Amino acid sequence: MGLLFTFITGAFFLLGIFLNKGCNNKKNISVLSISLAFVVLLNLIGLDLAPEVFSNITLWRLFFIVLGFTLLKAMDLFVPHHEHSHHEKKDNIKEHNNHLEHISIITILALTLHNVIECMVLYNVTLGSLKAGALMCLAIGLHNIPLGFQIGGSIKKRKMLYISILTLSGVIGGIIALLIGSIPETVESYILCFTLGMLIYLTFFELLKELLSSLKNKYTLFGILIGIVLIVITNLL
Repeated sequence: MGLLFTFITGAFFLLGIFLNKGCNNKKNISVLSISLAFVVLLNLIGLDLAPEVFSNITLWRLFFIVLGFTLLKAMDLFVPHHEHSHHEKKDNIKEHNNHLEHISIITILALTLHNVIECMVLYNVTLGSLKAGALMCLAIGLHNIPLGFQIGGSIKKRKMLYISILTLSGVIGGIIALLIGSIPETVESYILCFTLGMLIYLTFFELLKELLSSLKNKYTLFGILIGIVLIVITNLL
């Protein structure tokens, strides 16, 4: 059952992608999904990862946070060049679209790692309690829907490859947990620090940039409100 739950978390990314495909107004939905994804990731950082990491901060933990941040920034250099522009101007539409695709690619890189780690934990939780595993699976899935939505609306190149990697990331984490057994607490803490650093870069140096450029769009507010509702529902589970 643990492996099934880990697979389901990846399937939620697909659900978000399919929801995107069924929408006609891609521009406004993209704005909505970016603001929603920002709120969800902000919650993930502020209420889940950061409190756990900083509850017992050490120099090694700080090192792995900086390492995760730096690695994602380095990955940035290997993604096609992009510059953020105000996409209201017609001559900047191409640059804006490139920036959205760039965000999707590094989102996949960061979330694939995060989902692998999260599902390693999910697998072990399910072994201890089926009910706890089911609730954790649902909570992870609810986080993944808006991110899949945002990804599905902006990535164009090698789309199936990236989507397949992201969808299978959860079950890969489950298989790793199955093969290696329990993760040493120290190693797990360093992995969480590394992931936190990556998500800090993604949230505040990529998604926030897009959100601020669309503050006047009502769909930005809708995305933020939906994100808040989603977070409340998730935290009540």
